[in-house]
Amino acid sequence: MLFKRIRELREYEAYTMQEVADKLKVSKSTYSLWEYGKDVIPLPRMIKLANIYRVKLDYLLGLTDDKENKYLYDPINLTVLGNNLKNLRLRLKQTQKEFAKNINTSKSSLSNYERGETLITILPLYEICRYAHISAEKLIYNNDNNF
Repeated sequence: MLFKRIRELREYEAYTMQEVADKLKVSKSTYSLWEYGKDVIPLPRMIKLANIYRVKLDYLLGLTDDKENKYLYDPINLTVLGNNLKNLRLRLKQTQKEFAKNINTSKSSLSNYERGETLITILPLYEICRYAHISAEKLIYNNDNNF
C-alpha cells in the first residue's frame, strides 16, 4: 500500500523521482526501490514524505484513507516513542514476549524500541497500529501517555 501511495502522491504533484529523491536527500535509485516496493522506507524519510505532501503518516502507512494534514511532523523523540510503546503494551496487559509475538517482531527488538535505544522500523510500527487500533501519529508523538 505504501509504495502505491507515495507514487500516486508524486505523480499528483507532478514531481519526478529525482526531485523527490533530492528533497529526501537520497539517490534516485534508493527512492525508486521504495516507490516500487522493493525496499522499506525508513521512518524518518517516511515522515519527511508526509511533510512534503502534507498528508497524514497514517495515510502513507495505509491505516486510513484520510490524507489531509495541516501541520508538519517534528523529528522523532526516541524516549517519547519508547515510553508510548511500553505504556501501550502495559495497557494491553501483555508481556514483551506476548506483545512481540502479536506484532511479528522479536522480544529483544521490542525491548530496544521501548528503551528508546533503537528507532522502530515501518513494518513493526504498522503491525502495532493495526493490532492495537492506534494511530501512528499518536504512538510516535503523544506526550501525555494516555492511550
